[in-house]
Amino acid sequence: MKFKITCVVFTFLCFFQNANAQLTGAGIQPKMNFSRHLNVEQNIPKRLARSVEGRLAAVGIDAFADFNLGEKWQFRVKAGVETKGFVSDYYIYQLDERAQKYHYVSTDLNLVRKWGDNKRIQPYNYLGLTTGYLFKNGSKTLPFYEAKTFGNGARLTYEDYSKLNLGFNLGVGLSFDDVLWLELECNRDILAPINQADMKVYNTVYSVNVGINLISIITNFHRSLENGEI
Repeated sequence: MKFKITCVVFTFLCFFQNANAQLTGAGIQPKMNFSRHLNVEQNIPKRLARSVEGRLAAVGIDAFADFNLGEKWQFRVKAGVETKGFVSDYYIYQLDERAQKYHYVSTDLNLVRKWGDNKRIQPYNYLGLTTGYLFKNGSKTLPFYEAKTFGNGARLTYEDYSKLNLGFNLGVGLSFDDVLWLELECNRDILAPINQADMKVYNTVYSVNVGINLISIITNFHRSLENGEI
């Protein structure tokens, strides 16, 4: 409960800061997600939780806006579509049949900290919240699929999958002239989309993100026109 309250406070502070912040960038961010489910059994420490399925690779895309909060700080808002899920290990089926996909509309609120003074190649890290709404459940019912049974007798099914999603994300990146950047991100659910009496299931997502600051590209283009360089 304390962690959830902290998340709400963080969101409020982000919006409060954003009210007086200056827009410094906007554009698109294609990404590649690698996701799977983390299964947490009742009465077993979360640090001992395990994933019993394979990773699902899927592309996504976000639109973003950056707001300046100071010399080294930025607030980044993102909204887009992405796919989470896993790949079943029932190898009697083809790969496309085993891929269990959950399609989300998502929104991220991130606090970004830049490091160093070299604008051409500048490292940064960020931390934030992510929310999502499941608009399409692409999972398939496999005729010979059996619910996973764990050592303590917990039995996992996917029939009641929550449409709402809340999680946290953190990542590191390299920015190139504030025009392009490359990120490595980790995303973990706070609220379990599967919440059974004996089992909770959380999405765990690792992603590679490529950001394209369209405002910087357009600004640089106009500057080159005014200077007669084009």
